[in-house]
Amino acid sequence: MEGRSPYSHVPQGQSDPWNEVRDDVETSLSGARTLFVEWENFLRNTNTANSPSFVFTQKELLRALTNLEGDVQNLQLSLQEIVRRRADFPITEGELNNRKQFVSNAANTIQKMRAAMNSDDTRNKIEKDKREALMHQTKSAGGAARLEAREKAVEEDNEQFLQSQMIEKQRIMDEQSKGLDQVRVHLASLDHKARLIRDELEDQEKIEEEVLNQVEETNNAIVSVYKKVDKLIDQSSNTTSWTIIGVLIALLVILLVVIFYIK
Repeated sequence: MEGRSPYSHVPQGQSDPWNEVRDDVETSLSGARTLFVEWENFLRNTNTANSPSFVFTQKELLRALTNLEGDVQNLQLSLQEIVRRRADFPITEGELNNRKQFVSNAANTIQKMRAAMNSDDTRNKIEKDKREALMHQTKSAGGAARLEAREKAVEEDNEQFLQSQMIEKQRIMDEQSKGLDQVRVHLASLDHKARLIRDELEDQEKIEEEVLNQVEETNNAIVSVYKKVDKLIDQSSNTTSWTIIGVLIALLVILLVVIFYIK
């Protein structure tokens, strides 16, 4: 592949484009090395005749190496241009040697990957994979009918299994629905009982309140009577006092009887 020096279009006195071109080549070399590692892995661990990944990786690697070879050739031409126009590119001999070494290393790396892809071991492995793939296809052809029948039987078993699972699922859902209905009925019964208990408690509270009020009224009446009795005792003679006491006691008994009779 013929290349063109990146310096061929650089007028005298302009900047040196070497660093930019070198960085591009280093990036391309790194990508090619990654592809080469993947290519080797597929070559060793797969049947290359049945591996789309191997075919794709090999195609991409070949394209990357071809592009790199053109870039390296351009760098070689650039070095020749620098030597021819040293006055326009005042770099030291040490820098020039470093550049020559970089170009040489890049070319060697590309050549090694090319050699591995074109080696006898690689060709033998690819041919072996082709023979094994062909033998496998031949053996598989006789068993295609059995394989199809087996796949059909498996498919029918799967359908029956799915149907049985759907029936079982529906049965479980029906049972759960019945259980929920029973729970709702039970909850409604509990709610009704709770309401009855609440109403009964409220009635009892009202009765207790009425009884307490009546007891308090009776107690107040008794206290009032006692006070009046004490007052009469102080003001009357003994005979009169005991007569009055007796009358008051009789009235008190009648009052109590009337109160409890009203209850």
